[in-house]
Amino acid sequence: VSVVKFAEDAQTPQKLIKLTEANVDSICNKIPAYKSAAYGMGTNMRSGLVEAGEQLKANSNAKQVIIMLSDGQKRGGGDPISYASTLKNTRGIEIYTVGFAADVDTLAKIATDSAHYYTTSTVDGLTDVFTAISASITAMVDDSMGEDRRCGHQRRGG
Repeated sequence: VSVVKFAEDAQTPQKLIKLTEANVDSICNKIPAYKSAAYGMGTNMRSGLVEAGEQLKANSNAKQVIIMLSDGQKRGGGDPISYASTLKNTRGIEIYTVGFAADVDTLAKIATDSAHYYTTSTVDGLTDVFTAISASITAMVDDSMGEDRRCGHQRRGG
């Protein structure tokens, strides 16, 4: 898993590493570190895709999947749709897009296909979307004897 943040440019607060029980909290802590970053200066989606693609290229053994969360309003930085097409068609990267408080054509075109494009306007909706994406990417085992842990959430197995 890797965390790439993008606005005017892309930054990588968490380089690509294998997700384990031992490092899940550390990775989750990288996500809120950027929630108060300066927004409104632009949404350079192409820059985010380039950085995510570079993270995957550096570790060809990793599952080649990008999940992009955005308001979908691209501002500057070049065409994310053509770059996403290169990632999908040349490198075989699977791209999920999630439009938050937006339903934007750009995100639908960046996604691998319509089944990889989601939109929601609520936090609960985001939880549902990321649960669905997670289930698509890998089989999840529910240990009824323990707890499933996900960033900031605990759910009793059942």
